[in-house]
Amino acid sequence: MASNSTPLVNNTLNSIAYNYAIDSPQIWAYINCTNSSGTSNFTDNYTIEIDATPPTTPTLANQSNGATWINLGMGSCIDSGSGVAKKLLYRNTTNIVNLTTEDSYNDTGLSEFTYAYELSCLDNVGNYGSNSTTLLANTSKITPPTEVPVPPRNQSATQPIGNAENITYVHPSHLVKGETVKYTPTSETHCIKSTCVATLYSVQNFIQDTQGNWKHMGEIASLTYSGNILNISWNKRSILLQPYIIYNGVYTDQLQGYNFSISYTNFVEYIKFRPRIKFVDGLTEFGFKKVSWSNDEVVVNFDDLAANNFEVTQNETHISIRNLEGRVSSNEMLELDPTITLNESNSGNVGDSFTNSSDTGVNYGTLQYLSVRSSNAGDVRRIFLLFDLSVIPSSATITDANLSLYMFVAPTNNRTYNANNTSNSWTETGITWSNQPVTGTLQQGITITLNVANIWKSWNVTNAAVSSYAQTNKNMSIMIKDGAETASTARFAMFVSKENTTDTSKRPQLIITYVTPPTYSDNSTSSTSANTNVEHRLKWQSETGLSGYIFSFCNGTYQKTTITPNPTTTYTFLDNTSNNAYWASPVNPITSPAGGTQATAVQYANMSLNDSSFARVLGDATTNDDPYWSMNFTINETTASINWINVSLGGFKVLTGGSEAATCYVFNWTSASWLSISTLGTTPTIISSNYTAGIGDIVNASTKVLNVYCTGAQFDLNEGIYLDFVSVVVNSSNTTYSTANCSDANAVLTNDSWVAMTGTLDWSNVTKMITSTEGATVKWCVYANGTANEWNSTSCVNPFSYITTAAPPPPTYSENSTNSTLAGTSIEHRLRWQDVNGLSGYIFQFCNGTWNGTNCLGLAGWGWSSSLTTWQYRKSHYILTASGANVNYEVQIIVINGIGTDSGNTVYINNKARSDFGDIRFTDSNGALLNYWNEVLNSGVNATFWVNINGNLTSTNQTIYIYYGNSGATTTSNGTNTFPIWFDDFSTNTISNYTVDGGTWAIDTTNGWLNQSSNGAGVYQIFPTSLNIANVSALTRVKEPSSGFDNGVTLRSASSSVGVWFQKAASAVDIQNPVNTVKNSTTAIADDGNWHRYRVEMNDGEAWWYHDDNLILTYSGSFTVSSGSCSAFTWAAGVSSVPWAFDYLAVRNFVYPEPAHSTWGAEEPQTGWVNDTWTAFASGMCSSPYTDCWSNVTKLVNSTVGANVSWCVYANDTNNNWNMTSCVTPFTYTTAGVQPTISFTITLPRGGTNYSSSDSLPGTVTGDIYFNITLGYQTNVN
Repeated sequence: MASNSTPLVNNTLNSIAYNYAIDSPQIWAYINCTNSSGTSNFTDNYTIEIDATPPTTPTLANQSNGATWINLGMGSCIDSGSGVAKKLLYRNTTNIVNLTTEDSYNDTGLSEFTYAYELSCLDNVGNYGSNSTTLLANTSKITPPTEVPVPPRNQSATQPIGNAENITYVHPSHLVKGETVKYTPTSETHCIKSTCVATLYSVQNFIQDTQGNWKHMGEIASLTYSGNILNISWNKRSILLQPYIIYNGVYTDQLQGYNFSISYTNFVEYIKFRPRIKFVDGLTEFGFKKVSWSNDEVVVNFDDLAANNFEVTQNETHISIRNLEGRVSSNEMLELDPTITLNESNSGNVGDSFTNSSDTGVNYGTLQYLSVRSSNAGDVRRIFLLFDLSVIPSSATITDANLSLYMFVAPTNNRTYNANNTSNSWTETGITWSNQPVTGTLQQGITITLNVANIWKSWNVTNAAVSSYAQTNKNMSIMIKDGAETASTARFAMFVSKENTTDTSKRPQLIITYVTPPTYSDNSTSSTSANTNVEHRLKWQSETGLSGYIFSFCNGTYQKTTITPNPTTTYTFLDNTSNNAYWASPVNPITSPAGGTQATAVQYANMSLNDSSFARVLGDATTNDDPYWSMNFTINETTASINWINVSLGGFKVLTGGSEAATCYVFNWTSASWLSISTLGTTPTIISSNYTAGIGDIVNASTKVLNVYCTGAQFDLNEGIYLDFVSVVVNSSNTTYSTANCSDANAVLTNDSWVAMTGTLDWSNVTKMITSTEGATVKWCVYANGTANEWNSTSCVNPFSYITTAAPPPPTYSENSTNSTLAGTSIEHRLRWQDVNGLSGYIFQFCNGTWNGTNCLGLAGWGWSSSLTTWQYRKSHYILTASGANVNYEVQIIVINGIGTDSGNTVYINNKARSDFGDIRFTDSNGALLNYWNEVLNSGVNATFWVNINGNLTSTNQTIYIYYGNSGATTTSNGTNTFPIWFDDFSTNTISNYTVDGGTWAIDTTNGWLNQSSNGAGVYQIFPTSLNIANVSALTRVKEPSSGFDNGVTLRSASSSVGVWFQKAASAVDIQNPVNTVKNSTTAIADDGNWHRYRVEMNDGEAWWYHDDNLILTYSGSFTVSSGSCSAFTWAAGVSSVPWAFDYLAVRNFVYPEPAHSTWGAEEPQTGWVNDTWTAFASGMCSSPYTDCWSNVTKLVNSTVGANVSWCVYANDTNNNWNMTSCVTPFTYTTAGVQPTISFTITLPRGGTNYSSSDSLPGTVTGDIYFNITLGYQTNVN
């Protein structure tokens, strides 16, 4: 230690301070004072204890709580040095109290809220311990007394019978502000519409006031059932408060729909409604609750309501029931769906009459009756009725219509009377039998019972009403007639007409039920600022109930589709020397007729364009023949751009007798069948066919060929087919895509998914992040639907729009600081945020000690592969040894680009790879790249890889890494390097590397396939010439031409006499030897014409057969292949025109058992940055509104002294404007060592006694202080 160069002043009190970074109980000191003449005196030794360790972290618990207090339990903390001085309790980051020995604290004077508490300890030399884990505690809410009854559970109900209707009641919310309603049931038993509820309850009312006091208000309501009437009674306070109910064993205490029916007898004449309950408590509109309709009716006498101090009013659409006592602060509404009855009194029935076949010119429109009559002797009568439907709202949708006539004279025999719609061109005073409209579509026929009169008879005429309502004049005409009106015996019935004055209530009625679509209002947006989240609001209402909506949106720009018609192109077959760029060449037909004769080249050359110069093909001179023409047209457009194709031909047939047909076709490449154009006659004829659909069927996708074929069967000598021309006309268009502004009148809006709505009033409030461009046009609209499936799309005819304004500024920050830089301690990182619009939240980012001034070093500085420094993530994988695996063993890894649990050979990479998996890499434990091959790729979903392990898996378990997360990477998949034994993906013509053993094998380098195209029965093999194998696995991918064909893979000796055949046969899947001795087999796998992967394995006499990674078959026996080859083979018993295709052939090492896949490591990021989750600003961070807040985050810092720590914060406001600038140049600091201050006072003794202030030593006195840091070691400090 350096000497103290400043002498201490004699005879004064002096002190010297020194800092230590560690605890030590072994420090002792003494002072040596020397005067100018060299006389010295030493003090006694002083022992000094250094305490640099903070107290331990205490525990904190919520012991109990009340409405305004929380009682906290506090654990003890320990300090082995200077001892604990006090405990510090924080509430919402504020130190509220300091305690000493207490083990609990009662925090009082609180509001109803959630509070955050932390506890820490301080020792006697000033060391602060870490804060306890944050404890969230709530003040309790006021609870009702225990005597409030609890509804019973576990009730039961019988099964509904017949036309039963379930009745589920609901309870409301508050009666008035500050009051809560509770119900308790008392037992009763009722049956409602044949549904017996075992325990149906009456209702008891409890009211809780704002002070939490409960009062029993007596019984609210009861239910009785008799005579098909459900009687509901209530007291004056509780109008329309619905009871709880137990149904089917379920206790219902939530707002739900309920079902019942009501018939109102005191409405405007002939108007009926479907009920809906709407609750209003004076502050909040709860919405309507759905009610279903039933033919049964429940009568409610509204006169009784008036007698009990309730006001009942009605209008066209609803009934209002108001409690005049004043306890309900606004109307309790019974909202109704309209069912309108059209009759003479409301001008709905504009005409009725009947006609008579005996008096064909007589009109009966002014009579007070209507008549239907059947007879075979004349006097047949028919009724006609005309209704004006224009009184129904224009936006309505008709759901039901019933025509009712009052019959006062019945026929004397049972009859069937039919209702048919007719034209509406007749008038009431002008219609006669002679000019009556013709009978239209039958609506309904009903049975009229003999001699039963003075009753209403009804016909359902919904279809006629719907179609008539859609017409301009909206008049509906219905005819009623006897179903057998020419019967031998005359029968008739008479009905009341609209002119009847005896009882006007019995006039004809058309009862129409309709629904109207939802209506909208109050459209608005929360903002128009660019680059912000904007809420788009629209209020929807429906009398029948809302179902949901679809939001549609154009965010500044959209993808514009432009279709440009191309000139129509005509492809013609004229002669064989044409220079036409679209020449069609004569070819053999797809299927040649047996023994048929094709037109010769000369005959093809003699064709001309529709000039009556016909070329001909005749039958041969010896036998019946099938003459034919066949022409290929190369269509020089893409099939997707073709709108239509017209094929036309000019020709005729020549017959010397008989009736042979000459038919022309177009070939369907998809179904391998012929599509007939038409047949040729015996005189010159032009036939044609137009194709607007299935263009891809008649134009080959790869060759672009359209084939036209004309043929006839069994033509005799000198009979034949003559053609003048064949023409193919193609109409196509080009489609281009461009980006256009939403201000375009034809802007396309993008639909969101369906969102449900409830009740009869709801909002479609949708928040969208708006384009960042200022001055852009944004358009939006909403399609809404009601519960009766009635859509309103009018807002999307002329969408709402606005112009984006300048985006508000993002939040700003200041006052960054930390409360310490001490290594290994919890440090608070403080940043103050401000925003005029209100702050939303933040994300804290932290680099704990690996900041190098530019980057936060993660694993890149600790073992990350030097070849993959731009990759963002990796996972480790442990593979266990297996006997015989050795080096360069290939293992399968399945990579899923999703979230899941890694196991076996399957790893999940959390949606962080490219969709084509081109950024997947594998390394060994030292970071060296491993060879791999991508066998299977499902874009964006998963991929299967084979990885060549470079370590010795016989002797040592191997750790490998999978790397991912590089959007700019492309695949380095290489099968040849991965499978050193053999690999061929047939991307080049390598046929010379194989020995062919039967069949026609060729490599299609365009598609990268090995094809075998021989037809007929036989086994055809191909195998690598120079390959020698023992214990191996072979992989291939095969596409079969059609059903009924065999294929597979063999592992065989060079002589073909020994080996294993893995065969997918038409009848079974089997493993057999080369002489067809089946060793094991299983059920056949159906051919489907698709690609399938085969994997076969053989080791020491055992064999395994996989189909698409599924183990199909095994065998353990006498197979031995010490050397030999692997072959692909096919076998066919029939004929196929489509070749087999093999996509690749790979051979790898194989041992059994294979090296086992063990554990996977956690995902390791390449960077050392760690992001916290998003944290919302809340009270405690700032006061409301949140315009000035602190993002104070405490982190345990790296324990290494001198480590470089970096941190920053991303913050956003309520408009979703982000400030990320602090993370461009992060805040940094270097961790420091622990520096407790040690102070002590030493007095100098003199010969056993201390010097006093009056004592002096001659000359200047200097002092030496000696510290023994560790026993046996002494340091001199001046």
